[in-house]
Amino acid sequence: MATVQEKMISSSEGPRPIPVIALGTATESGIARIETVTPSTLIEAIKMGYRHFDSAAVYGTEKPVGEAIAEALRSGLIKSRSEVFVTTKLWCNDADRHLVVPAIKKSLRNLGLDYIDLYLIHWPFKITQEELKLPIPDECIVPIDIKAVWEGMEECQNLGLAKSIGVSNFSSKRIKQILSFAKISPALNQIEMNPLWQQKKLREFCKKNDILVTAYSPLGAAGNSTWGHSHVMECDVLQNIARSKGKTLAQIEEAHKSTNNTCVDHASAVKTKPKATCVEESTLPGLSNEQYQQFLSILRDKCSAQTSLTKNFAGKVKREGDDDHMETGLTELRENKVNFEPTRTVNSEPEPSETEPTEPMNPDPLQTNETESLVLNLWLEKEEKGQDQNVLMERMKKNLDIFDWSLTQEELNKIDQIPQRKYTSLNRTVVTEHNDILAEIDADID
Repeated sequence: MATVQEKMISSSEGPRPIPVIALGTATESGIARIETVTPSTLIEAIKMGYRHFDSAAVYGTEKPVGEAIAEALRSGLIKSRSEVFVTTKLWCNDADRHLVVPAIKKSLRNLGLDYIDLYLIHWPFKITQEELKLPIPDECIVPIDIKAVWEGMEECQNLGLAKSIGVSNFSSKRIKQILSFAKISPALNQIEMNPLWQQKKLREFCKKNDILVTAYSPLGAAGNSTWGHSHVMECDVLQNIARSKGKTLAQIEEAHKSTNNTCVDHASAVKTKPKATCVEESTLPGLSNEQYQQFLSILRDKCSAQTSLTKNFAGKVKREGDDDHMETGLTELRENKVNFEPTRTVNSEPEPSETEPTEPMNPDPLQTNETESLVLNLWLEKEEKGQDQNVLMERMKKNLDIFDWSLTQEELNKIDQIPQRKYTSLNRTVVTEHNDILAEIDADID
């Protein structure tokens, strides 16, 4: 079993250890309340050495995380609750002063735990929906009263319901606002971070204010059609370094993180890990880079270069190019879900559209060439059927095999010189029309 390194996070008990590798549990299907992350998979993760699990009220994964911890205690895999670090998050529909404490108590019931190690405000906005339904209507998105909500978060810590409290997706400007009135400062900020969006200014701000940073979507959330993209996985700089070192692209990405005040999540490694960060695994589970590239190759072979099919968060489809070639390619993909032949790939970036689908949308992951969705859904489908379980387990083991090598300075310099761009946007994922509140959050970047 691997031993995961730890950092220290501020808490109600003073500095507490937090494992630098966290297993993320967000999936599109989970958010849609279709179970994909199972206790059995998480039990295997515990056997391998995972001790930090990241969940959220909106993910629909708190119950399986709690069930896995309970089983690990019963079976003796862990001796006490304190051996596992659990992060979960306040969803936007509970972003009101009087709703924060009831929300964390509900999460605790789901988890079957007495306390949460780290409780985060998921996003700096509020929605008035009782249950998440996507796309979110424009009128249901309202500004958050961050002072009132933070008071609720502080109450959670003061009551012993959470050991540490923090934020997610907050810019330095918004954190400064909290620091101006907070009695308890945020212990951590969970943000999108990858080699194409390194967030250097925000990381530096957090370091100066003793705030840990957790990176989500370190591979661009490849495997998720709602907010993910394939640009990190297709980055030539990262692929070339990975090939030269005999490592996965994920390992290269996380080795780079370790030199920039960031620790490691899945498939990475470092010898020196600076002070102020830890990282969450992007998506559980996923496809290896080789399998991902093999899958994409079929789309290029069978569809014309001018053909694209993209799906936005609302499930609407934009179809462009040669439909005959597209349909031929999709048919072959359905018939050859496993037997892929690798060639060069093509990327189609998702974008909103007003065009309705010509056929009813269904759970078949091969209904679009939104490649991240195809990869994730295929993998989850295989895992649910008991197929390729050994491959999944091997990948999870590699995620922990990360502490005994490092990148050269030349390799680090190449990664640092990758042009920076934020590919994700709230206005392109959770709504179908422009929303001023979300646009302000999108624009408020460091």
